Amino acid sequence: MLAAAAALVCVCAAAWCSPAAAAAGGRPDSGNFLDDKQWLTTISQYDKEVGQWNKFRDVSMAGWVLCVTLVLAALAGAQGQTYQAFLQKHVDDPRTQLPAAKYCNITMAQRGMTRPICNDTNTFVHAPGMTVARACSRVPDAQGYYTTPNRLNVTICRLSGRSTRPPCNYRAAQTVQHYVRVGCRGGRPVHLENTFP
Repeated sequence: MLAAAAALVCVCAAAWCSPAAAAAGGRPDSGNFLDDKQWLTTISQYDKEVGQWNKFRDVSMAGWVLCVTLVLAALAGAQGQTYQAFLQKHVDDPRTQLPAAKYCNITMAQRGMTRPICNDTNTFVHAPGMTVARACSRVPDAQGYYTTPNRLNVTICRLSGRSTRPPCNYRAAQTVQHYVRVGCRGGRPVHLENTFP
């Protein structure tokens, strides 16, 4: 999603910064503001010499900087999602032996999902990671997610109350059997989208 947004911003920035777009704005010249001697004369009072305008201060450059920043952020975000992180966050096999009332509070804390703020919701799958990974060899749905071939035991932990500040108090849905929908990369799950009966 972030990558799509970054691509859209890049397209908009390229269109905004193109000479054709500037020419369409009613400029009498080729659209290159550096060719506009009258404009350079007006702006030269700030640089003391005509023709010495610093392009990096121009507004059009801000579009390109924004574009590059968003692309780099998208790439960094995509690289941060790994199979190991997926296992840490979503796989609890075999299910940790805790009373149902304490399962979510303890497991969420042990997995680091209660600091600095309480995660709103998390789903734990009680099956080996490679069992979940079988979904990645199937045909993706229209949104690009993959569904496990069989229902798996899952526990869904939801934050109780409105405060997201620790101490976190979770309630657990009873452990149920659901299909698990995941995002995959390199044949392994890296994101759990949702589960369904």
